[in-house]
Amino acid sequence: MSNDTDTAPDRIDPDTTEGAAIMSLFTTVKVLEEGDGGWPGAEVVPALERWFIELGIDPGHQPDAVAEELRSGRRRWTVFGLRDNTRCGATQIAAVLRGEISAYDDDTGDETAQRVGELVLASTPEEAEELAYELFEAARDAD
Repeated sequence: MSNDTDTAPDRIDPDTTEGAAIMSLFTTVKVLEEGDGGWPGAEVVPALERWFIELGIDPGHQPDAVAEELRSGRRRWTVFGLRDNTRCGATQIAAVLRGEISAYDDDTGDETAQRVGELVLASTPEEAEELAYELFEAARDAD
């Protein structure tokens, strides 16, 4: 193995956005580390998948598609709302949150109003709200 410093990769800088993300993953893996120093694959793989998702990388997509998504500036947004099932254009948006957010709600509403949530790809929260609104309204029209 060569010790040529000209071809050695640069060390990460934990004070950059990228370095902080790498340190976050490293910390997560170290928390999962077993007493013998091993990393349990059954726990590390899901942690790695969550890390990718937090960075805006869909582990189910191919690298070229992910690179294009990242270059486009589009991010995952979760939008929650209350859809009025009795009239068009009356859906209320409750929240636009960056990332993929899960919410458990065992009371989704009734025949007149329904709690709804959608995951969308958008460049801004305003665009995410518009996209989700259209999905909420289209779903009501399809029901």
